Amino acid sequence: MHDILTQPIEGDGRPMRFAENHDMSRAAAKWGLGGSKVAHTVVMTSRGYAMMYGGGEVGFAPDANVQWSQSSPIIWDYTCPLFEYFPKLINIRKQYLSSDLDQYWIANDNSAVYSSLAVNAGNRLITVANFSGAATTVNLTLTLPELGTISSLTDLLTNQAIPYAGGGSLPLTLDGYGTVILLIQ
Repeated sequence: MHDILTQPIEGDGRPMRFAENHDMSRAAAKWGLGGSKVAHTVVMTSRGYAMMYGGGEVGFAPDANVQWSQSSPIIWDYTCPLFEYFPKLINIRKQYLSSDLDQYWIANDNSAVYSSLAVNAGNRLITVANFSGAATTVNLTLTLPELGTISSLTDLLTNQAIPYAGGGSLPLTLDGYGTVILLIQ
C-alpha cells in the first residue's frame, strides 16, 4: 500500500486519493464501518488531494435487493459513529496537512497494521491504522531521521497524550479497525 501512496508523479502533479466514489460500492458496504473508517483515515493523511465522496459518512450497507442505479431515500434519523469521525479527519487534514506533504513508511511488526509519517509545513504526524477486526498491539520503529526529535506525542483523534520513553520503539494497542493520528511535538 505504501508504494502506491508514495508513487512519484511527474512534474508538479498531485494524486487524488479516495476510498470510494460513485462508480464503486461504498466503503462501508465493502469493508464494514470499521474498514471504511480505517481506509478513510489513511486517505486523509496521505500525500495528494484527499477526496471524500459525499454520503460516505452515512456508512450503511445498501439493501441487496436495490440495484446500484436506484436511489435510496435518506434515513434522517440514522446514526452512525462515522458522522462524528469524518469531521475530525477533515479538520486534522485542514489544520496540519496539505496535498504536497512528504510521506514515509514507518516499520512495524504487524502485517495488518499500516503506519506512516506525514511531514508538512513543520507538522509531523504518524498515522497508524489496524486493517484487522481484531485488537492488536503493534511496535512502531521510530528511527527515521525525518521524525526529528520527539518530545511528546498526542493522538489528534482523542486529544490524549501517548507516552513515549524514547529508544526508537513505540508500542501501541489498537482496537479492531482502530486508528491513531499522532502529532509529534
